[in-house]
Amino acid sequence: MSSAFRKITKKCLICDKVLKLRATRDIERTKFCSKICQNKGHSKRMTGRTHTSETRLILSRSAKKRGLGKVFGLNHPNWKGGLSSPNEKIRTSFKYVEWRKEVFFRDKWTCQHCGQVGGGLHAHHIMSFSKYPFLQLDINNGITLCVPCHSQVHNRNFSGKERLANG
Repeated sequence: MSSAFRKITKKCLICDKVLKLRATRDIERTKFCSKICQNKGHSKRMTGRTHTSETRLILSRSAKKRGLGKVFGLNHPNWKGGLSSPNEKIRTSFKYVEWRKEVFFRDKWTCQHCGQVGGGLHAHHIMSFSKYPFLQLDINNGITLCVPCHSQVHNRNFSGKERLANG
């Protein structure tokens, strides 16, 4: 390129990196040094703000026209015929999440084997989750264990009752 173009420097709005611009249209349009800074810049614009109800209505209509409304189940493009296993459905259910919280609360977020408080804790089923489906959500069938102790329970083939008796 010839030196006939004006060489102008400008700072990125996010990271203050110096941008060297040549074309006049670039001087007007360029505000960021990269896509990463551009994304940060756009997310900062709406931080702490909300769209007006009029704007939300316009955005909603636009999304519906483009087919981006609330699409789920059979109508969703990623639908694969209901492949979630019964195990997965139970473990992601609200009742199961509440069961885990109740077990942690009852045990005061403390590993019942080594006494570790907080950190990586698991709610372990004393009687097997798969063999005793009627006990899956029974709080008395749960015990709080830290990750190493939980691994120990399964690797050494201890049952929950033995663990409680020895612990």
